[in-house]
Amino acid sequence: MAADYVNTLSLVRNAISLGTPIIEAWEAVIGHISSVFGTDASFHLRALNVAEDYRQLELWLLDLLEASPPAKAIRGLRFGLFHPESEGRPSCDIYLSGSPSFDQDGDEWADESNYKPETHPHSRILDALYLVSAEPRFEKQEAVVHLCLWFALLSVAELCRRNSASIRGGASRRGIGVGFDGGDLINLGVHSKSGFTPLRPEKKKGPPRRRKLLPGEYFKLEGGRESLMYQCTDRALSRKLLKSFERIESVSLTAKIDPDWLNQCGKFGTLYPFYVHFMLASVAQQIEAVFPDEVQFHELNLVGSSEEWRVMQVLQNVECFDRETSDRKQHLTLFRNIAAGHNIFFVAGYSEGQYVLVSRSAAQLLIDQGVMGAAFVPVGTN
Repeated sequence: MAADYVNTLSLVRNAISLGTPIIEAWEAVIGHISSVFGTDASFHLRALNVAEDYRQLELWLLDLLEASPPAKAIRGLRFGLFHPESEGRPSCDIYLSGSPSFDQDGDEWADESNYKPETHPHSRILDALYLVSAEPRFEKQEAVVHLCLWFALLSVAELCRRNSASIRGGASRRGIGVGFDGGDLINLGVHSKSGFTPLRPEKKKGPPRRRKLLPGEYFKLEGGRESLMYQCTDRALSRKLLKSFERIESVSLTAKIDPDWLNQCGKFGTLYPFYVHFMLASVAQQIEAVFPDEVQFHELNLVGSSEEWRVMQVLQNVECFDRETSDRKQHLTLFRNIAAGHNIFFVAGYSEGQYVLVSRSAAQLLIDQGVMGAAFVPVGTN
């Protein structure tokens, strides 16, 4: 079994459905990750004090519900994960918000929030897990990338089992959801007079969309942790032809793609073996309209899709690479004054032009267009 998002989520939800205590359930998650990726992906995880962090989380929640109880009209509570800054770097913590509605089959209910106390538990474990999950070497390993989500789901489930009456308050029925800010929400269960009832594990669910950009001026644009890569057909560009790609005015590509991937997150991807990015024609038109001098797009026919797609050609190659402070394997640093004014570009002299960098405004444009499958990894500036 691959330790990806879907399988790990299934493991977590099955543990919740069975009422497995948090320490035992968390050990199962670590074991699942270790069995696939080895101890390299989990060496920090077993040293964390789960019991202490859970007690801190429970005290925070009970104090919050006593000091600022949600009104009876609140039908849905969201335990939201977000990224505050801690000692000058992104971290992870949790908050509580409430909505007058709850739909166990959807997530739009959480968008209407009229209850959100400004208090947080300052979870040490979420902070520690985020540091592991954000390491570049794990960026394509779904089970590791979503460590904070797994722990939050198990912790909130334990809270719900132990404190159902307090969480339900004066409402006759109150649903619970857990998820990252701007990402897909996972509906966990429902509180009623008979207690907390977990929802049945979903048979299939794609990775969550990440709608919030991490702090940073520039981002490495990737095919995405959610993007599956496929080989081109024999009519695709050759490697030799790709090297002079910027001199080609008209290009037509054909590529294979899995329809199941297309249905889940097929609005952006990276086409191997050429490291070129593709997206829906409608998204490409918006990018080209805003940044006409920085990109061009060429036709792409995805086998299995009737929609129009485009390959993105980046026109700028910017000499802004700070060799002294960059690490070619993990970290990239740019000179801010040189990179300024460029929105979509290659970094000259870094990884032979494979990495596409985008400004915050360009990244936000892609997000606003509903792009799925795109990952934005912050890069440093001097």
